Amino acid sequence: MLILLGGWIAYLLDLRRWVNLLLVVLYLMRVSLPHFDLPQNINNLLLISLAILILLLFYFGRNNRKVSLLGSLATGFTDFLISLMPNKIEYITKKNKEKPLTYPDDLVYEEAKHKQTRLELIHSRNSQKKSLLYLVHGGGNVTPLTNKYRKLGQGYARLFPDIVVALVDFRSAFDQPYPAPLDDVVDGYLYLLSKGFQPENTVLLADSAGGNLALALCHRLKASGQALPKAEVLLSPQSDMTQSGKSYITRYHLDPILGNMAGSAEPGKTLPVFYAKGEDLENPFISPLLGDLHDFPDTLIQVGECEILYDDSKQLYEKMKASDVKVEFKEFPGMIHGFQISFSSIVPEVRRANSEIKAFLENYL
Repeated sequence: MLILLGGWIAYLLDLRRWVNLLLVVLYLMRVSLPHFDLPQNINNLLLISLAILILLLFYFGRNNRKVSLLGSLATGFTDFLISLMPNKIEYITKKNKEKPLTYPDDLVYEEAKHKQTRLELIHSRNSQKKSLLYLVHGGGNVTPLTNKYRKLGQGYARLFPDIVVALVDFRSAFDQPYPAPLDDVVDGYLYLLSKGFQPENTVLLADSAGGNLALALCHRLKASGQALPKAEVLLSPQSDMTQSGKSYITRYHLDPILGNMAGSAEPGKTLPVFYAKGEDLENPFISPLLGDLHDFPDTLIQVGECEILYDDSKQLYEKMKASDVKVEFKEFPGMIHGFQISFSSIVPEVRRANSEIKAFLENYL
């Protein structure tokens, strides 16, 4: 009865707050129960009962019934962890302290440097190198290339054995703001073309702020009369630095990753603009949504429902469609920013996202 009552209450109220509270209680019980000198079987029974209650709250109390149980667990746990961070901005902008990633024998890893741009290239050992997947990573344009993107590149190099995956490690806007990161992305792309890759065999893959740079790359190429890549996959792209979309307000508290940062943002903004502080945010090279999107590459856009960047994706889709661009828009109920890369593939929503990306890429690589 208690479990059913808890599930009903969580359904009516804010599920995340209830589950976060229970996670704290579970931790405190785990630490404090040994001091009560209860029989070990009673301790275990209490802990297991509370853990089951948390799972049932997730399942029966989900505010969005279209979200899987594992999806609810992943988003709820992420929300809980981020709520413990005293300074989210400091975490986002901290230096990369990761250990070097080990590459398996079936893949070849190379580095290249051109002007200020550093590139990491991954391909299968017997690759014919027929196509190029140019990966522009997210991270607010301030974080360096991280291992989660290298692992992503490894996965695509295995999935498409005759391609080269190029990851661009552009300068951080924290130290070198606009136009430095965009210059690096453009220079890296043109360098790869000079090595024999063709635009018609090139696909862009980018997420979040990397999506902004990928779109701005297309604007730069178009402005200089150069051929654009054949296609692009954009995961929750930040297409409008003016932050004109309503989702910056309406989904502010639903987004544990990018929401709740207005205190660190410029006046009138909900998200800090490290990248282009002091610049004209209506410049299409900064807010690609505001530029002419005619003749842009075929595009797949994915976005989670609980994102402040939701309207950046939706408005981009609508404008591309109106500009006769071949574009697909995929929304994922209940998902948060970056779920495709941050969550395990055991989450059904991640499997669906990866399946859609794979099907799209198979048409171009």
